[in-house]
Amino acid sequence: MTFGILTLATQNDYLKAIGLALSLKVSNPGVPLAVACTPGVKSSLAPYFDFVIDQRADMQGFKQKVCLDYYSPFEKTLYLDSDILVFKPVAS
Repeated sequence: MTFGILTLATQNDYLKAIGLALSLKVSNPGVPLAVACTPGVKSSLAPYFDFVIDQRADMQGFKQKVCLDYYSPFEKTLYLDSDILVFKPVAS
């Protein structure tokens, strides 16, 4: 069963998503990371995430969280808001 971590990002918070990804790569090496994002930040996020997924254009803001199952490429997913940092391993 594949386990991975998913976050969301837009033009307003993509730098926070990069910070989250960097903290996860240090504290959770080998855990795949995915981000569902708006088209304008896709190329900025690609170096930091294993999967970069387009967000649905017909939804805005927190409504994107309704689609987490749709966005996740993993069988088992931990969703984290992009405005946090992780300093310890997460349980899979």
